[in-house]
Amino acid sequence: MKLRHLFYDSTVNFRNVSISKVALAILIGICSSIVIYSFFYVLRESFRVMSIGFDYVPKIVSEENRRYYNLFFAGLSVIFGNSIALNFIFSKPQKITHRFNSKRKRLLNDNIFLSFNFSYWFAKIGLIFGVFSMCCMDFEFLPYFKNVSFLLLVVLYLESFKALGQLLNNSQRLKFYLIHFLCLLLVTFSLSKLNVVDYKGLDKMMLENNPLMDFPYSNFYNDDESIYRPTLQLKLEVEQKDSINVYSNDKKWALKDVPIIVLGHKATMREEMTPFLTVNLIADKTTKVNVIKDLELLMYSINQKGISYSVRTDDLLFSRFERRGIKKRITPNILDLKKETDSFPHLDMFYNANNNITDTIKIQIGENILFDNKHIENDEDLVNRFIQSYSKTTAFEYDYHEDTTYQDYIIVLAAHFSAVYKLRENKQTVFLNNPYAWNESYREEQNELKRQFPILVLEKFD
Repeated sequence: MKLRHLFYDSTVNFRNVSISKVALAILIGICSSIVIYSFFYVLRESFRVMSIGFDYVPKIVSEENRRYYNLFFAGLSVIFGNSIALNFIFSKPQKITHRFNSKRKRLLNDNIFLSFNFSYWFAKIGLIFGVFSMCCMDFEFLPYFKNVSFLLLVVLYLESFKALGQLLNNSQRLKFYLIHFLCLLLVTFSLSKLNVVDYKGLDKMMLENNPLMDFPYSNFYNDDESIYRPTLQLKLEVEQKDSINVYSNDKKWALKDVPIIVLGHKATMREEMTPFLTVNLIADKTTKVNVIKDLELLMYSINQKGISYSVRTDDLLFSRFERRGIKKRITPNILDLKKETDSFPHLDMFYNANNNITDTIKIQIGENILFDNKHIENDEDLVNRFIQSYSKTTAFEYDYHEDTTYQDYIIVLAAHFSAVYKLRENKQTVFLNNPYAWNESYREEQNELKRQFPILVLEKFD
């Protein structure tokens, strides 16, 4: 007995564990789990607040994804807390095992170094994903890694628990495993219900001046801001039938304030740059087209003619790196849509597009698109109809009705622009390898192609 006491004793006596020490270990483990879980929660919310796109759209986590994040971080925190509790029970002073017991040392080493090594690896990978997600990454990884992440928790739990299993005999091991796992599972689910940060209040604050928009889709765009020009961003939101909000410069405005916003922005610019100002319009695809046209009328009333409709494309660079849009000029034909109560002047008194128009083709825009009273099957069919019907003296009349949406309008506009651009490309002889290296011959040919293939649009409401 004396030699066993001095050199090695492999016996394990759980009866020497005091109830108070077990209770204190459980308390320390739970408190540690809460602290670790809170750290992960706050870090996640911090990255989410700092994550932005080209239009500073806030990153709102869905309830399903939030429950997953909470459960994963709660499971990770409980495993770490369990390791801290085991280290507390089996650390000195204790009478459960001999101080030279190799199984005890293995248990302590496993739970100390496993937790720290995993924390180092997880923090390194997590910070890389977190930092890059703030500005450079928009990858939906949850569908692919959700199951793997839960498997990671199971492996981490078994790895941290294997040394303790060696201290138990076969009859005790399975029973203890089952009870211990169920207790940790209960604590994990309970902890995952804890919201350390008022995320709903945070979401409300972020959305107050930056509401989320479902961009209209388009497979065509002619504006990616690859070449610098002065821009102003307007975000349009329709809350109710008679409540229209415009967001710009981190403030909420009414629709009637659009002239004030644009003129105020022009006042900060150099005078020679103001004619090149383009307004980037962001609106939900379900927005009624009459709201879009009311905004264009207000812009035209102050001689602001450059507008670019922000669209969603299949380009992987959207929306983190670059915006995509369809750029056009607001022509005096927009005045045909003004109400009888509108009284702003015609700014281009010498402009009359109808002088060169000898034919008009009607396009009824809505859920179903009719091109010259013929039903359109798909986008490609619409582009081909534009190409076949195109003439330098033919105007295309966009007919809207009260249910026409922004998406319906973008479909027709994108097809129209795509058709004209294809006609211009067929006649083009000077090309650019670098979009920044414009030369005089390219510029002259582009101007000639625009005169040869103009885009003539008339608009009206049925």
